[in-house]
Amino acid sequence: MRYNPVQLFDINQEWTIEDYFQTKGSRAKFVCLDPNGTRFYYKESLVREGRDYSSEFWAEIIASKLGQILEFDILDYNIGLHKDHLGCISQEMNDSTIDESLIEGVNILATIDPKIVDDKKYVNSVYDFQFIKEGIEHIKEWDSFKDKLLNLIVFDAIISNSDRHSENWGMIQTRTELLLPFTSHETQQSWIKKLINKTSKEEERHIVKPKKYIIKNTFSPIYDSGCCFGRENDEDKINYFLSEEGIDKYEKYLKKGKSEIRWNKQKRTHFDLIKLINQEYTEEVTAILERVRNNYDKNLIIDIINSIDNIVPQSHYQFKLTSKRKEFIKRIIFDRMDKILNIR
Repeated sequence: MRYNPVQLFDINQEWTIEDYFQTKGSRAKFVCLDPNGTRFYYKESLVREGRDYSSEFWAEIIASKLGQILEFDILDYNIGLHKDHLGCISQEMNDSTIDESLIEGVNILATIDPKIVDDKKYVNSVYDFQFIKEGIEHIKEWDSFKDKLLNLIVFDAIISNSDRHSENWGMIQTRTELLLPFTSHETQQSWIKKLINKTSKEEERHIVKPKKYIIKNTFSPIYDSGCCFGRENDEDKINYFLSEEGIDKYEKYLKKGKSEIRWNKQKRTHFDLIKLINQEYTEEVTAILERVRNNYDKNLIIDIINSIDNIVPQSHYQFKLTSKRKEFIKRIIFDRMDKILNIR
């Protein structure tokens, strides 16, 4: 069991914000480089009229630390301080210094159905476990990706993530260029002659050397998991759920959360989805749940959540989590774990 204690990154004047990677809308999102040139992705909580999800970036950070404790392959999120705001910040998953890139799930699925890229209503009609499996099989990676996908679904059930759409998972693709041996002496001499007789650097770039690419695909770490832990509930609703009179409503809320990944075109609760998958992949799901059980440390989780915002400076005190919300997040985790670990 290993996790990275929460850190605070101050995105100050020594950092570089890449303007062309910023997004417009109701919250700030941008790519930035620290003084050493390391690339990070920063995002704030979604807050707009009718949708105040102020605790969303905290949910992302806590989910990250919880995932590490339970030994899921998950991106490390920490606190980002940008001027008078707080958000979550994570280091870039892919290594941009080499030919490596993140390929989102939607682009994997588009290899079997291009319509999924542009038609969001259509996506909802086809986006299920079976469709994802078909897409991964099409790129011939099911054997290597299967366990990672099942881990992702179990993790979402633990944190009650409602937003695992096709852009919130993917694969890291690494392309390695290899120079090939010349097929004959004549071919080699022809290439050398062209290189000697070039008239400019521009011309040199157009002289093709024999080469090929080795492509390696790996399922990405879990990322973008902030739609969890009841982040859509305001403080009054949280207080009600924690009260004696709110127990029944809380139990209904706990059970009704559904996965964005459907089963045979139908939305299912997280718990039912795991049960259905367990029927086909019993060995794999059993192994995942056993690992989670062995790493489950309630006291450590309590300590992490209680202290998660201790390093927030006084100047940003208003962004800290309330004690009631921390209590609610802990209850969500513990109650959902009890149900998931008893799935057979």
